[in-house]
Amino acid sequence: MALGADELKAARERLEQRLAQVEQMLASVARREESTEFAHVDNHPSDLATDLHDRELDETTVLLLRDERDRIRAALRAIEHGTYGICIDCHREIPRERLQAAPDALRCLSCQRKREAYLRQHIHPDGGRG
Repeated sequence: MALGADELKAARERLEQRLAQVEQMLASVARREESTEFAHVDNHPSDLATDLHDRELDETTVLLLRDERDRIRAALRAIEHGTYGICIDCHREIPRERLQAAPDALRCLSCQRKREAYLRQHIHPDGGRG
């Protein structure tokens, strides 16, 4: 059963709200990076290690936030094009429960599991171990 107009409106609002949060978090990380750009001058080696660790955490955070931002934007485009709630792989409806839990979902759970398994195999052919 296709989503109704009220459900689509609610999904759009949730997605837009989350997109604004993600954009704020990305801006916050960028500001933090700018403010610590020269903080390493005359630091103790242990401070440098802490700074490196913090930068690596920030880089990971940015990657995850950008990925989420891209998924949200894709979901908003799907709403605009009338394809929201349809799996981009198998073209079956994504269950309402999944969309309520993950409004940026582009795939049904089965196709999402297949994709993640595929990515694990191809990114880490040894099954994800080091």
